[in-house]
Amino acid sequence: MRALPIVALALASAACQPSVEERAQTAKALVDRYCTDCHNDAERTGELTLERLALTDVGAHADVWETVVRKLRGRMMPPAGEPLPEAAATGELVAFLEEQLDRAAAASPNPGTKSLHRLNRTEYGNAIRDLLALDIDASAYLPNDSEAYGFDNIADVLGTDPSLMDRYLSAAWKITSAAMGDTDIAPAVATYRVPPDRSQRDHVEGLPLGTR
Repeated sequence: MRALPIVALALASAACQPSVEERAQTAKALVDRYCTDCHNDAERTGELTLERLALTDVGAHADVWETVVRKLRGRMMPPAGEPLPEAAATGELVAFLEEQLDRAAAASPNPGTKSLHRLNRTEYGNAIRDLLALDIDASAYLPNDSEAYGFDNIADVLGTDPSLMDRYLSAAWKITSAAMGDTDIAPAVATYRVPPDRSQRDHVEGLPLGTR
């Protein structure tokens, strides 16, 4: 029985929360008042127009609204000299846009497309170790990998050219030769005789009885 007031309070609080449609209407009114004077179909300031974009379907133009969020969070819009909305109103607009963008992204995930690329030196060395049980120093066979954003495994910079392909082929020849060994080596036989005065009383684990 004591839980009833808490439940009633939670329901009353939920009932007071504005719906998505109401928040969209508020956001649209704010955008129309402070943004569309410049970002409209006629002027297209910054090659951006918000005049015909519906706030009820933010995910349909996610790239545009992500730009708006970045500008508003950085206090870069509206520009200096233009009327500014209240900070609370701007915060509510940003929160609404981020919620709708997150919801659209969760409903239709788009991780992008991974480009086909070669192995970098570290990955190549790991592949040789896994396939041939051979530890190699890949830097002795291949040149340095290009880097992007501090990483050397970015697909956009791991391309190939004729000279680099030659290095990979040369490395493959040397590594396979090391893995296979010298196939021209002839078998050899060696006999090791134990001196007759050597004691055979001790047994070496793993060897037949009577051996030392």
